Amino acid sequence: ILLRAPATGSAQIRFTARDWDGFLLHPLMREAVAARQALEPHAPALTFSGGGGTRLLPGTPGSDGAVLFPVRAAKTELSAELRQDASGRVVCSCSAGGADEAASSAAASAGPWLARLFETLVLDLDGCELSFRSLRVEPDATLAL
Repeated sequence: ILLRAPATGSAQIRFTARDWDGFLLHPLMREAVAARQALEPHAPALTFSGGGGTRLLPGTPGSDGAVLFPVRAAKTELSAELRQDASGRVVCSCSAGGADEAASSAAASAGPWLARLFETLVLDLDGCELSFRSLRVEPDATLAL
């Protein structure tokens, strides 16, 4: 196929929980996170945790669902919940298993930072740009972006 002009349009990507884990750990995603952290002097030191742990929460009437996944902020394990609000804005909240002040502080700064990351994320896949438009968890427990 020879393209004579740049192709435009949109596509939908579907992830299982295992696919989402792999996406977060992919080198392109790691590069995007590192680049974003380098641009922001007060960015939290976040890394995505491997080894599974992602859960897809199907939507309910009035909600498109959410994806929960583990993330590490410095030495604190957090659980992140990524979803979209009714206006289409990306929302991410994090919670820490521990109740100490450092864990609570890490969770409070990680959620909004992750929301901005996903909302502005653009990955170049050999000329096709992948960006976040919408998030929906389907009844069959797949995540549609």
